[in-house]
Amino acid sequence: MRKTGLTGEQWRAGLKADASTELMAELAETDPDDVPASTITGPVALENFGADTRARFPADGGTIVLGLQVINGRWQITSLDWEAA
Repeated sequence: MRKTGLTGEQWRAGLKADASTELMAELAETDPDDVPASTITGPVALENFGADTRARFPADGGTIVLGLQVINGRWQITSLDWEAA
């Protein structure tokens, strides 16, 4: 989610507990002001693909799609995609 007033480092720190190491590396240069969504607009939809699960969050302007996997006994976000409306 777009968080105005946060540095990239602060924004990433808020994600770290729930994101995989690989995803954090992919987001290393992300500017939170460039994130297209600021508000979730409806309920999450879960899609199960065996070992992989997708969580789809409707948001202002599109859909946030999170890839989820159990890593070391806990759910972690392994991918982050945006589908524009």
